[in-house]
Amino acid sequence: MQPDIECRPLARSGSPPTDRRGRVIVSILALALALALAAAFVARFVLARWSDAKVVHSVDIDDRVVALTFDDGPNPPDTNDLLEVLAERNVLATFFVIGRHLEAFPESARAIVEAGHEIGSHSHHHRSMRGHRIAAIEADLKRASAAIKGAVGRRPRVFRAPYMSQGPGLRALLARRGMHSIGVSASGDDWRIFDPDEIEEKVRSAVVPGGIIALHDGHAEAEEPSSQADRSATVRATGQLIASLQREGYRFVTVSELLALASGA
Repeated sequence: MQPDIECRPLARSGSPPTDRRGRVIVSILALALALALAAAFVARFVLARWSDAKVVHSVDIDDRVVALTFDDGPNPPDTNDLLEVLAERNVLATFFVIGRHLEAFPESARAIVEAGHEIGSHSHHHRSMRGHRIAAIEADLKRASAAIKGAVGRRPRVFRAPYMSQGPGLRALLARRGMHSIGVSASGDDWRIFDPDEIEEKVRSAVVPGGIIALHDGHAEAEEPSSQADRSATVRATGQLIASLQREGYRFVTVSELLALASGA
């Protein structure tokens, strides 16, 4: 008799079809996620470049002309002291005011305009406008413009974004309102530097013809307009800076005058 022989199926090599399909699906999903993240990064980069493309940091002119600007005021007595320094040197400047500060000190805003200087908007609450809803940004712009018009009788033509940060919504709204978005080419960093000599040197090292200088007469982070930081160091630095640049042949104009020079108007 022949012995009984048990017949068993040969084992198949490799993973079952269901496992292979699962790995393929996971790979496809991972690739799709990677592509989506890459597309989002590119879109964000392109959108950021587009948003900032219309911000004016300087203008292309050969003449030794610069625009001197001050942010975050009004902030008496420092704003008033600055006006005295500017008058002594026969210099005009542009003050980018915060709406809620202007509402607290309308007399300082009127003194700025009466002295021949320009007032620009620096928003009403000085909150970042990048990534916020269009309606919220527009409400802030309108409130700041209304406050300025109520104090000095005219709406601002120039705007500087809080924290120098401009998103696509803000760019679109400024274009709709016919306002220029203004940046900076030389900053004194006087929100963190409190030595007048250092502030002056910081600006001078970056000054170029057609440039825009940014200093501060107020304090955007103050809880109340009446509790703004002391800017006496900026006042002293401004006098030193003007004297130094005038010796080098520079003259000072408002931001709107600088834009007009660049356009040939």
